[in-house]
Amino acid sequence: MKTILSVLLAFVVTASLAQTKKELKEQKRLEDKAINLELINNKTWVLEVNMVYDKQMNPYNLSPVTNFIMVEGDELTVQMAFQGVSGWNGCLKYASKIVKIYR
Repeated sequence: MKTILSVLLAFVVTASLAQTKKELKEQKRLEDKAINLELINNKTWVLEVNMVYDKQMNPYNLSPVTNFIMVEGDELTVQMAFQGVSGWNGCLKYASKIVKIYR
């Protein structure tokens, strides 16, 4: 009888902890989503590129320090550095104003 009660108690405790973990995970996901939406709406974010693929799906590792897309306010900057095809600073850089955003 004690064994059945202890197994039942262990099951209830485990189930309640699992539910708590799920709730915490969901709360963390919602907080992250809110932060991301705020950054997108404020137009302040950086997308770092660490790998690209060619037409045959061959991967090429890149450095996120020199390969990124940055939006800051109304300014858009795209910087790429490929071996053998680069500018005087080792990078191809494009900067422009954002005219229209499509949603």
